[in-house]
Parts: sequence; C-alpha cells; structure tokens
Amino acid sequence: MKMLKQWTGLIILLVICFIQPVFGAVRTGEVSYTLGTNRQVNGNFGKEDWYFYVEEPWEVTGAKLNLVYLTTQLIRTDMSTITLYLNEEPFYSFNPSQKFEADQLEVGIPLANIKEGFNKLSIKGYLRLSEERCTDSVNPANWLNLFKESQLTLTYTEANELTIGQFPYPIMRKQLEDTIPIIIAKDYTDEELAAALELITTLGEYTSQGDEFFIKPTDNLDEYKKSIIIGNEKMLSIYYPELTLPREQSVGILLDRTSDYDRLILCGNTKEALERGIDFLGAEEVRSLVQSNYLVINEENAFEEAQIEKGKSHYTLEEMGLDSIYMTGQHRNEANVFLKVPNEWILQKGAKLVLHTRYSKNLDFEHALVTLYINDQAVSSSLLDRSRADDNTIELTIPQDIRIKNNTKVTIAFDLEINKAECITREEDTPWGLILKDSYFYLPAGVVKTYAFEMFPYPFVKEGVLQPIQLVLPKDLNQADLKVLSRLFTKIGANMSQRAGSIYIIREAVDPEYNQYQSIIYEVVPQSAVTTFNTESIVCTIKPKEGKEQGELKISVASHEKLNRLLNTKVNPTSLMGQKLIIDSEGQTSLAEVIEVPQIISTSKEETVNNPSANKPTEGRIQEGILVISIFVLMGGLIIVYFVYRKNK
Repeated sequence: MKMLKQWTGLIILLVICFIQPVFGAVRTGEVSYTLGTNRQVNGNFGKEDWYFYVEEPWEVTGAKLNLVYLTTQLIRTDMSTITLYLNEEPFYSFNPSQKFEADQLEVGIPLANIKEGFNKLSIKGYLRLSEERCTDSVNPANWLNLFKESQLTLTYTEANELTIGQFPYPIMRKQLEDTIPIIIAKDYTDEELAAALELITTLGEYTSQGDEFFIKPTDNLDEYKKSIIIGNEKMLSIYYPELTLPREQSVGILLDRTSDYDRLILCGNTKEALERGIDFLGAEEVRSLVQSNYLVINEENAFEEAQIEKGKSHYTLEEMGLDSIYMTGQHRNEANVFLKVPNEWILQKGAKLVLHTRYSKNLDFEHALVTLYINDQAVSSSLLDRSRADDNTIELTIPQDIRIKNNTKVTIAFDLEINKAECITREEDTPWGLILKDSYFYLPAGVVKTYAFEMFPYPFVKEGVLQPIQLVLPKDLNQADLKVLSRLFTKIGANMSQRAGSIYIIREAVDPEYNQYQSIIYEVVPQSAVTTFNTESIVCTIKPKEGKEQGELKISVASHEKLNRLLNTKVNPTSLMGQKLIIDSEGQTSLAEVIEVPQIISTSKEETVNNPSANKPTEGRIQEGILVISIFVLMGGLIIVYFVYRKNK
C-alpha cells in the first residue's frame, strides 16, 4: 500500500481531461464464469456456494445459469428439491430429475439481486430416498453432484467514459483470464524495455494464475483492441498529437476508450519519468482518487511508500481479505484460504492456526472434529467440545517440515456429525460451524540464505520488495525472447508488494558497475557451444555471485524453434527445484544439480537455526565417512597380519 503525500493538490491542479467523454455512449459485453471444479452435496440437507464478480462500471442487463448436475438414481423426485439463492435470497426451486447421466437446467437470475463486487450463488439440496428421514440423512447413497461445466453468463452495458481511478479495469478483469500485450516502439530503447518489465512486476499482484503479459514491439498501435502502450512523445504523437508533456521529466497517463479500443498509455521521455508513472499505477490509494481519463505527473509530485512490515508472523482472516466463514450441513464442510507469504520463508517451531469458533450443540461430539490441510495434506486435527460450543478457541499445530510459500492452499474442514440415534428433520436443525474473521495464522519463520528455485523469486524479491536487478541480454531479441522475459517478470511480480529498485538492462556482458545488484542473465547459446542435453531445452541456473551476497539467475536457450514450442506449454511451478534445471520442449523439468544444505536465519532474532530436514543429508554423509574409514582400518589390519604371517613362515 502507498501513503498519500502531496497528491490532493496534484489531482486538483494537474488532472486534465485529454479526451472529452462521449456522454450517452455505452458499450455492451458478455462474460461467462464456470464452476471450475466438480462438487458434491450429501445427506438430507446440503449446500454449495459459487462466487462471481461484477465490475463497478457494469450495468447488468441479463443473467442466466446453466446448471449441470446429477442426483443419486435412488432419489424420490416428488419429495426432493433443489433451491437456488442469490446473495441469500431464494429465486428458483425445482424437483431434480432421476437419470443415469448428467442433466441440465437453464434458468434466468433476477437482476435486482445482483450487486457490484462479489456475489454468492447458493445451491441448496433437500434430498430424500424414502419415507425414513433419519435413514436418508446418513445414507451414503444420498448425493447430488454439481459439475464443473456449469456456467453462469452475464450480459452488461457500461459507460464508454471510464477513469484512471478504475484501473486496472478495463485492461484486467477479476476472475477472468486475460492476455495483455504491452506495446513498445519497434525501435525501442533499453529504458523503454526496462519500463515494460517494471510495469509487469507492478501489475503482477493483480494477476490470477491464468493472466499473462507479453511485450510486443510494434509501431502499429491498432494491432490489439486491448493493450498497455509505453512510449515517448515522438512515438505517440502519430496517434495522439495533442499528447504533450510540460517538462522533460513529466509523465502522462491516458486511458483511451475511443471506438472499441481499450488502451492505457504511459508517455514519458526518460526512464525516471516512466518509473514515476509505474509507481503511480501501483499506488491504489492514490490512483483511485483520479476521476479523469488523463493525468500529468511532474517530478516534484512524488509520494512515499509505506514500509512493509518485516518479520510479520500473525495473519488474521480479515487481513487476508476474508470475512467470517459460515458452514452448514451434516458431514464434511470445507473452506479454502490462500496464504501470501514470501517464498524464501521456512517455518520454525510453534507455527499454528488459531480458530475462534462457534458451532451447533446437536453434534455427535465423539466424532465431530476440525482438520487442517495444507496443499491437500492433513497436518492437524482437534475434536469439538460441547461445553465450548458458544465460544471455542482451537489451536491446530503446523509442523516445521511443512513447506509454505506464496499462494499456499490451506483447507479448514469441519466434520459436523450428528448422533446416529438422532436425525435432521428440519433445515434449522442442520449442524453448523462458524469461523470468526479474527482467527489467525501464527507463522514464525526463518529466511533461507541460499539460492534455489524452491525459493524463487528470492533473491530478486525479498519479503515482498523488488530488489534492484541487472538484466543482461543479448544484442538482439526476437518475440520468443520477449515472451520468456514477460513470463519471468510476471512470476516475479506475483510475489511483489513494493518496488525498492529498478531494472537495468545491460547488453551481452555483465557490467561491474552493477555488481551490487541481483543479476539475471538471458543468453542464446551459440550452436558451437550447444551440448546434447540442451538442444531442445531451456537450461536455468540460480546461484550466488562468486564472492558476493547477491544472486544470479542464468537462462540459456539453444534454439528459438524449440523455444517457441516450449512457450506453448505451461511449466508446473511445483516442479521447479534445485539450483540447475533443464526444461524440455514439453514443459517438463529435470533436476540437474542438487542444492546445498541451506542455512536459515531467523526473522525475529539474528541467529542461525537448524533446519531439521536439511540435517538428514549431513548425518548421512557422516555415517558414510565412518564406514569408509572403518573399511580402510580393516584393510590395513589385514595387510599387517599378512606380512607378519609371511615373516614368521
């Protein structure tokens, strides 16, 4: 987050309406959301929630749901119902069909219940197999499947005039995968290329796993309907002759929505000016105040960045952007949250999840429990206590050997079981559980002082802060090279919250002037130097600089033809391990070198602590050494005995 400083006057004095809005002009659009994963409802009463996002400028004109589902073939259709809710308001109920294959329901969604931001569509099932309600509630044959192909479609209109304050919309949209070109001049400078990469890192925190940037050098700005354009006055004057900057160090930001184009334009004549505009676009608190489509920022209009809290160990659900979590229904209920912590962290002793909870009292407390999963691996459980049902604090321990990194999936599962002698006959008697938003993760952590792909983007991002980077590039780059660099810096930006340094581009050789910076070297290997293993591969090496604390990442490409094939695949991030990797043309990785045993420095104390899992290889080497020494001693003894025997004989 960025602090406001000197910006009220700036916004009043320097916001200039560059393009006059066309009042009354509107655009129409359509978006579709899929359920994404198959889901299941069990027992008499069950519910699944589905969230979708409505952007602030949209005026929704139509909404429909195509629900793909399958119920148990034993269902009593005359006694069973499925009810649809939007933001807790019911709007449609029906009797499910009895089929041996998936059925589809297409139904309109009431527009009056749709709101700006996140909306919740709930699917509640009341499922009956017989007249025996108690049997139905525990019968494993009582189920409803909801399939991932289910789709929710919205049509909308929006005003043609949008403001910079609404950025990153319309260039980027929540819950939707976008491929976003960043256009620079065909004869771009290294400063403009560096600015494009810095912008990618700044926008990285807004991206989902499916979003992708790519840098495109071209003088044809009409090539893409949606784009971000970075250039100087000379380049942009062909399309925007009125776009002039009052000073050499000024930067102009324009959101252009003429015709059916969506363009965000960053105009600056120097690296410093472009970086000032990039910092502004990353400053959400400041940017959201701008109610115009054009803004000029001069060098005196700087702002300070709030310092990121280092060594932070407590993360409440509320700080993570979540509200209290309410679960209903018999049997298993799950809630997923995603942790955003630096990749270089390693958990220390005492890590835990502290849940402030409430739950119903009609549970079978011998079997009702809560379980914590990290990356789908169960790590801790606790039985629920009837005497504390109105206000219970549950601590679930997280073992030291669990690897937590950015976007780690955490699942909190409640097994809300009821006594077999009882059953649920009314929905209000359905067992429930509540996790309050002040529940928190306590994650004491150490920073691994080593360089390996498990920790990437460390050391280029340290505790959320982008470090100064020396980027060494070959003399000439083609589109495939730029795509690799775009993906690399998107990955770096996804783990970044603040920029403390710039990207400095050096051609062909490392410049000693920048030795104090982290280094990324991208090279195209000459055919004479190509080895058999990398003719169809990308070789990646990460290590410390020789004799220095800074790190160095080297990416070696042997063939642009093979590189283009690789760029059409997705590399699994979880497969990135070690200090040297070979990525083949199918996107598969193989480990070429094992990392050294890491040292871990505590973030709370300046002391070195041991990594238990890292000590095991060391212990193994000690045992191997003892075995080798023992063999030599034994052989020496046998030789002595042999010579004594020969002498006596």
